[in-house]
Amino acid sequence: MAVGIAKDASLQPGTRFERVGQPRSIWVVKRLVSLPTYPPHVDIELERDRNERRTLAVAVLRDRAQYCQL
Repeated sequence: MAVGIAKDASLQPGTRFERVGQPRSIWVVKRLVSLPTYPPHVDIELERDRNERRTLAVAVLRDRAQYCQL
């Protein structure tokens, strides 16, 4: 499966998000991911613990009930 670039111009590596309800939970976009049969995704890492990483759909980051862009 090839990894490409997700097409969301407002999301770039380094964009920061705060998890709603968790004020010290700041996540940083590390890379944008595009897979052929899936919606756009991003790899993010916790700012205070670079070993904590997640891959999320862009729609999840855009859901204001879950994340707030800083």
